[in-house]
This record gives sequence, structure tokens and C-alpha cells, in this order.
Amino acid sequence: KVNEGDVLFVIDPRPFEIELERAKANLLLVQTQISATSNAVAAAQMDVKRLEAESTYAADHVKRLEPLLEKKFVTQDDLQAAQVSAHSAEAALAQARAELSRQNSLLGDVGDVNAYLKVAEAAVHSAELNLKYCRVHAPFKGRVTNLNISQGAYAKASIQVFALVDTRHWYVMANFQETYLASIHPGMDADVYLMSYPNHRLRGKVQGLGWAIQ
Repeated sequence: KVNEGDVLFVIDPRPFEIELERAKANLLLVQTQISATSNAVAAAQMDVKRLEAESTYAADHVKRLEPLLEKKFVTQDDLQAAQVSAHSAEAALAQARAELSRQNSLLGDVGDVNAYLKVAEAAVHSAELNLKYCRVHAPFKGRVTNLNISQGAYAKASIQVFALVDTRHWYVMANFQETYLASIHPGMDADVYLMSYPNHRLRGKVQGLGWAIQ
């Protein structure tokens, strides 16, 4: 006999404990990687802002030198050097923006959710669930019968190891000739006699009728 919540059997939890530890360690790695990538994103954003300012200054410097060239206040070399600096600043800004985009993609944020973090957390939850499944508890008060496994034996998936009879409710399945079925209706009172207890009358109610019952 077993009561609801009693441990029926325990599967060796060690492989599942190792898997849970592995999932937790991977979660820590992912969190560390996300933190490092977040720092890289922040650094890339600062580079973009700095280069935006430098590019704007270089472009404005070229605009200031262009009218001065006509008045001979600056040389052609001075203007060309300023133009080269402006083009270099613009190219550096484009490269910094590309790097910022790359770091953002590596971060894995989708809206307010980090995809890498969600995958790692789901792996931990799955490992925890598998470890929890190692201890099988009785879902109701009942009786264990047809036991065909022993301690240390290998339990195979989908292979019955025993039967758990629900002792909270009892029912009887009976075969009747078709000529009797017209007189039997759901809700009717029934007197039941078992072959093993022919002199003991049990009372019940008809729950339903079914056809082609094995």
C-alpha cells in the first residue's frame, strides 16, 4: 500500500545532476559573455560619438579653408591636407558604426529579451526538470502490484515496471448479452456479486454502456 506523495522509485540521479551543473556553468559563461559584449557595445558607442565630433570638425575645417584659398590666405596643400583628414575621419566613423552594429548583433538582444540568456536559462530549467523526474511519487493513494523490477535494475523508457491500482474508487466492468442491454440504463442501481465472493453483495450505479469492449 502507498499513500499519495510516497516515493515509488528513484532513478539514478547522477547523470542528471551532472547535466544540471553543466547547464548552470554554461549560464554563468553566457552571463559573462553578455556582460563583456555589453561593455564592448558601450565602448563602440563612445567611439562613434567621438568620431562623429571629429568628422564634423574636419568637414567644417574644409569649408572654412575653401574661401581662404581664393584669397591666398592658405595654400593648396593646406586645403588638400584638410580634405584628406575629413575623408579619413568619415571613413573611421563608418568603420566605428559598423563595429557598433556588429557588437549589437553579438549581444543577442531582441527587444527587452536577450536570446542567448533565454536559451541558457531554458537549458537550466530543463535539466532541473529532468532531475526532478528521477524521483517518482505516487499521484494518489493506491496499491502497487505486478512489480517486475528490483533495486539496481535498468528501467527502460515506455516499459511498465509495475501497476499502481487506485484504491480511492472502485468500478466493475461486466459483459452482458445484447438482449439484456435494452433494460440497462445509466444511473440505475446495481447489485454486484464477485465470483471470488459470491455471497457478498456490493451496491453500485450504472455509469454507462459501451460496445465492443475487450
